[in-house]
Amino acid sequence: MQEKLYIYIDESGDTGLKSNSGSSLFFIVSLIIINKTHLQKLSDSIERTVRQIIGSKKFEIKFSKTSIKHKVSFFDAIKFIQFESSVFIFEKKSSRLSYEECIITSLRPTLDIKKQYSVFIDGLNKKSFSGKNIETIRKSFSNISKIYLIDSKKNYLVQLADMIAGLVHSVYKNITDYEQTLNTLKHKIKITHIK
Repeated sequence: MQEKLYIYIDESGDTGLKSNSGSSLFFIVSLIIINKTHLQKLSDSIERTVRQIIGSKKFEIKFSKTSIKHKVSFFDAIKFIQFESSVFIFEKKSSRLSYEECIITSLRPTLDIKKQYSVFIDGLNKKSFSGKNIETIRKSFSNISKIYLIDSKKNYLVQLADMIAGLVHSVYKNITDYEQTLNTLKHKIKITHIK
């Protein structure tokens, strides 16, 4: 029987991959990969961390809406939590891939053919993402059993993917406040630069 793994995906940057003035130079796809045995433990750990840092009344931590102080506290705390992340950086000036193509490109080297996967993508309210996009991704991989579009507010592992995508994107945008923070997490985050 194949081992079942779960992948949670979020991104940072303009979904449309535009490279004109005002758009981001990079598009970042962040994946959290976890097996069923550790799934609940990781989710509970992230929930506890979020509650401790930003209080019990707010249940979502989002890179773009969180203070630098809370971001640094969050990343300091997750150093001690067991998880694996793969981050793919697409340079928009040379990469003309669609959102779904970026996800496919990110999943291709990540998936082990001997294992089965369920994939969860932040995007319940994304206008640029539909069932057709989901089907294109699923058909690209024989070992993905199901892809779900979910609301990040209700899933701590998607929130973790968001925070990591935002962190990496900030460093690549030369926001130096975060470079040291990313260095402390290098043992957990594998970064691939797509040119």
